[in-house]
Amino acid sequence: MSARPTSEEVVLALAGLAWELAWLWDRPLAAALVGAASATGLAISRRHPRPAAALVLVGCLLTSALGVPSENPATLFPLAVAVYGLGRWTGPWAGIIGLAVFEASLVWAGEGLPTLIFACFMYGLFWGFGRLVAAKSARATTARQRAEQVGAQDPRTVAEAVVAEERARLAADIVRVVGAAVEAMVTDACAAQADLDPAAIERIRVRGASAVAELRRMLGLLRQQPEGLAPVPPTRRPRRWLPVAVTAIVMLLGVVELVREPLPPMAVLVLLGLLPLVLLLRNGRLLTALLLVAGVLGVVGLIDPAPVSPGVMLALAMLSWSTGVDGRRAVWVAWLAATGISAVVATLGDPGNAAIQVVLMVLPAGVGHAWSERDREQRSAQAATTQAQSLLDQAVTDAVRAERLRVARELHDVTSHALGVMVLQAGAAAAQRLDDPARARTSLAVIGATGGRALADLDQLVTLIDDGALGTVTREEPAELADRLAALADRIRSAGVDVHLRIETPPADPEVGQVCYRVVQEALTNAIRHAPGSTATVLLDGHDGCRLSVIDDGGRGPSGEAGGTGFGLLGIAERVATLGGQLTAAPEGVGWAVRAKIPAADLPAQAAPRQPASAEEVR
Repeated sequence: MSARPTSEEVVLALAGLAWELAWLWDRPLAAALVGAASATGLAISRRHPRPAAALVLVGCLLTSALGVPSENPATLFPLAVAVYGLGRWTGPWAGIIGLAVFEASLVWAGEGLPTLIFACFMYGLFWGFGRLVAAKSARATTARQRAEQVGAQDPRTVAEAVVAEERARLAADIVRVVGAAVEAMVTDACAAQADLDPAAIERIRVRGASAVAELRRMLGLLRQQPEGLAPVPPTRRPRRWLPVAVTAIVMLLGVVELVREPLPPMAVLVLLGLLPLVLLLRNGRLLTALLLVAGVLGVVGLIDPAPVSPGVMLALAMLSWSTGVDGRRAVWVAWLAATGISAVVATLGDPGNAAIQVVLMVLPAGVGHAWSERDREQRSAQAATTQAQSLLDQAVTDAVRAERLRVARELHDVTSHALGVMVLQAGAAAAQRLDDPARARTSLAVIGATGGRALADLDQLVTLIDDGALGTVTREEPAELADRLAALADRIRSAGVDVHLRIETPPADPEVGQVCYRVVQEALTNAIRHAPGSTATVLLDGHDGCRLSVIDDGGRGPSGEAGGTGFGLLGIAERVATLGGQLTAAPEGVGWAVRAKIPAADLPAQAAPRQPASAEEVR
């Protein structure tokens, strides 16, 4: 810490010295010694609050030793500042020890019990002001540290950590819900091939229907907007009763002091008794409250300058605090007027307490200003924290949503086709069990083979999720895409839909090829579900971009999903949109047509089309 006094300490030292000289001008020796001790203490009050308080207390003892009357307020201002410094810059024990020493000095000076009690109250008031600002400063420091901590976090890193946890949870859910159902269906299908047990075949159908319903539920949850990660702090309701209770207590203190012998004039009694009511105007109408105080005290001074009661002093101190917190220029001007008038009235009515009243207005105003500065720092830090946390939350929300959408698309593509085929084949096996056992066994064999492929695909999907490699494109040759589409067409034919596959030119871009495969898979799976026995034609031209159409001649409802959720069409529409293409799905004749058009990758970049928000937008 710097050895040179701060500008604040210099101002306090000069103000304290001026105060001492003003009250001890007729006692040169006391003014020199006490002024030197107090000024030196105030010059180090912020950097060394304990030695500063000790020096000021030494000045108080010197006034008694040099015969200065106890009612002389020469050490009042330096003592108030030193005690405030103990509360502001030290812990509670320093304040307690300082109080004990201060009270002991008064006992040594021969002061009575009322003076000791009043001195204890004043000491506690100034020390409490210091603790109040210290608490606000600590909260501001904590808020600033929190803002720095949140601001130092990289949104990308935080998002990656949260997404990693989300991946682990999603992988476990997929294995538990979908994988277990498919594995059980495969087991029942293998067991039922021997004796065509109707109970086992029915279990396959029931499990398949349950797995489809659970899959749709999971897809719906995955496509929901993730909730914000940072909880919104509850808003604290203002305690409306507190200002009224404080005002009532202050008024009671004022009335008790005013009702004395001899009674002041009734007008003065009423005005000073009702003066604390202005405290109700502190929040929102402080300027009006200060002007009312100045006017009331001015009228009291004209009628009968009666001594100001402790209740009125306390009200003035609270208004001074609010002035420092408010900080507006007009409010400060009104406060100066109220302070000047109250000092004049106190000097005329009770000269012994005029200095106390001035200190009780000046010090709270300065303390309120210091508190407001710390409060602004705290609010600024909290605003910065909120902004940084908002950026973090948005990054995490976007990353989690993107990961969930990727998982939803892959999960649907991997399992929806397989589950649809398995459920249909289970129905076929149940229907053909007695009339054509061979075909029934073939259907069960298809269930086993389809389920085995689905389990392998699920294992691969879970591995990709765990590795964070979901959405990566396998670098396959165009011919491999043709082979995969041919194998897909064979599986669809075995499920009851006649597929005519025509590939003019496979897409050269593997990412485009993967999207084309998913589009064909989804369109043919919907044909199995909603147009069994129909004929589907697949046309793919990967020259100069990609043009793909899947058209079936089976009749179905206008949605093409027949009670489904539309997640499949929505997923492939999103895949196509990410490549800058467009997808349409709509009735055509008595059937249904799905068409996708993806521009060539070397064309000039266009504005990315908006991803559809629902399945209705892709039709």
